[in-house]
Amino acid sequence: MTIYTVTLRNDETFLISVDTARAESNITATWDLDLDPADTTWHPTPFQCADACHSAEAAADLVEGYFADAAGVDRTPVQSVKKQITESDA
Repeated sequence: MTIYTVTLRNDETFLISVDTARAESNITATWDLDLDPADTTWHPTPFQCADACHSAEAAADLVEGYFADAAGVDRTPVQSVKKQITESDA
């Protein structure tokens, strides 16, 4: 599992967690940026890695669209996706 920081063009930031090597890996997201496992709440999405074609950038775009649609707001393009940590790094 790898965690990525996603920055949108409006400078909003969130994290996604996805295992790009496994097609069935669920994609989750959080807006809690401190990554304290005791305090971080990961929100499920309806997507798996296969939906993002094993790409962190595509996963970030899917997640942004999902939560923007759920909130009834306009979509904001993804500006950057940066790898933070992988399970093997921890």
